Amino acid sequence: MKTDLNQFIMKKGILSVLIGIAVIFAVSCSKDEDPNPGIQLATAPEALAEHDTKSGGIYKGTFATATTSGSMKVNLQAGKTEIIIIYLGSTRTLTTSDLTAWVSGDTLSAVFTSGDWSAVFASSGDGSNFTIGLNLAGTTSFQGAIVKERSNLQVKVYEGSYSGDATGKWNFCTQNNLLAGFFTGSATGYLDGTISGTTINMFETGGSVTATGTLTNEGRDCNGTWENSGDTGAWTGTRMI
Repeated sequence: MKTDLNQFIMKKGILSVLIGIAVIFAVSCSKDEDPNPGIQLATAPEALAEHDTKSGGIYKGTFATATTSGSMKVNLQAGKTEIIIIYLGSTRTLTTSDLTAWVSGDTLSAVFTSGDWSAVFASSGDGSNFTIGLNLAGTTSFQGAIVKERSNLQVKVYEGSYSGDATGKWNFCTQNNLLAGFFTGSATGYLDGTISGTTINMFETGGSVTATGTLTNEGRDCNGTWENSGDTGAWTGTRMI
């Protein structure tokens, strides 16, 4: 599936079947700096096992336009029904009153809001099909990737940028040793990949872009190079969730 985030659907939430969208957002920080003070970076899966095959639980993702980039976490467990969004230097918690009678395992469709930010999230009862649409202060067209976390498969979210013979945003999600994301700007495409230790290998889904890279700072940062039919450049990223 290759669509704007306002119509984006992820199936199963296991990265072997994840089709992401990539964009590059220039972010850099030292190990002691926190690029997302609103969310503490988790060291293990946050999703509870009771929701692994239900509509509740944790979903994590990233989104971007050609010039802006953000990340999000949908939290539907332990009494919480909220979406945390990091965008344009702000972190907001969007809440809903649409799920007072909902229980995990039911289908759901709910509007979450915080001021002029809103999100519509929907899921099948087993959590295998879900959609999210965003309206952030009037901006509604985003590319994105979102995946359901499992109790034994942590999802990590990275925002980054690419430069060289082309420039733009480069964002992706990882789950275990698999990766999916997107790039957008001078060109737009979708990325799949693998992680072995600290080594990253990526390729464009149905295209000719390839990229390699390395995780640094205990996985908080990453960087590498990309190539496409003779064009070359570099990419960087920082973990946001």
